[in-house]
Amino acid sequence: MMHKLFKIGLAALVATVVCSASAQQQQQECPLIPKPVEAMAMDASFTLDNRTAILYDEEFAPQAQLLQGELLAQCGISPVLNPEGPQKGLSGTRIVLQRAKKLGEEAYTLHIDDNIIILQASERKGMINATMSLLQLARLAYHTS
Repeated sequence: MMHKLFKIGLAALVATVVCSASAQQQQQECPLIPKPVEAMAMDASFTLDNRTAILYDEEFAPQAQLLQGELLAQCGISPVLNPEGPQKGLSGTRIVLQRAKKLGEEAYTLHIDDNIIILQASERKGMINATMSLLQLARLAYHTS
């Protein structure tokens, strides 16, 4: 079974949520909690299925396992876990969890394209935030498809 993962790409950095506009208005703009500091709509559509590979830097193995388990529990999809390294023979879509150097402890970036989702963070706390944001988008896409 295949499910399209949200027909939007997000470039997002998480920071402290500041309440200004109504919660409903904020959710229409970007459906993530907490609301990202920056979100940009892209014309991309990522297909998430059981052939999707989750590639990760070893330090983010717990978040990769969490992502795999939650996608299975919430959407019935079980992507393949594959520590980053030689990617020969991989076909299909990929979710990549990788280290970024110049982000704060809880900050992350999330980029969605047609064939790849890239989650970047400097620290584990940031990768947890990125993983939770991606799971929110997956739940939203799964329940609206």
